Amino acid sequence: MDIAPHPSSPEPAAWGLVAEPMAPTGNGGRTPSGVRAWLEGVRAWPDWLEPPRHGDDERVVAVARRPGAAARCALQSWIALPPPRFRFALAADAAPDAALRRAEEALSRAAAEERPFVADVPAWAPTLAAAVEDALRLHHLLVADWTERQAEVVRLWRLLGRQADVAERLGITQSSVSQTLARAHAQELAAHESSLAALLDGLEAPGKPPAT
Repeated sequence: MDIAPHPSSPEPAAWGLVAEPMAPTGNGGRTPSGVRAWLEGVRAWPDWLEPPRHGDDERVVAVARRPGAAARCALQSWIALPPPRFRFALAADAAPDAALRRAEEALSRAAAEERPFVADVPAWAPTLAAAVEDALRLHHLLVADWTERQAEVVRLWRLLGRQADVAERLGITQSSVSQTLARAHAQELAAHESSLAALLDGLEAPGKPPAT
């Protein structure tokens, strides 16, 4: 399978990310508290040319320095906002405005194909873009299948870092926390997020080592 970047394509300088709600929020134009908390968390990352912000029609827009950060932003949203609330489009171009325009155009394909994530990156071979889209779709499907308790336990585990602290916060046993995390595949999903982001950043520039 050909997953190598196209060697003749110029190296992108900006990675545009655009997200839109998968369904109307019915929140009267106000930003839900969960969305605000998610945005505040990802804005603190050092990977942005333009940090995530609300655009028009409840959309979220951002420009990343590297593709891994953009993918992690989408993955984090699905963890922070279960059931997953947004679909995403990632696009690359030489300038931030151009990258965002490409992402906005790609978002229509995400809606038409009912995909949670699509990529429009000329430097990537089509099979690579499809593999990235499928990897994020699998993550989305697993999170979408969580119960409310599983979602709560995973969020707290990521926030607090220790199962014992999650158990104390929720007033349950550590064994119950461990079993819930296992059923939610929490550790596997966390590893998947890290490895996927590293892979994308490593593929950003052909012939160069992964960015650190």
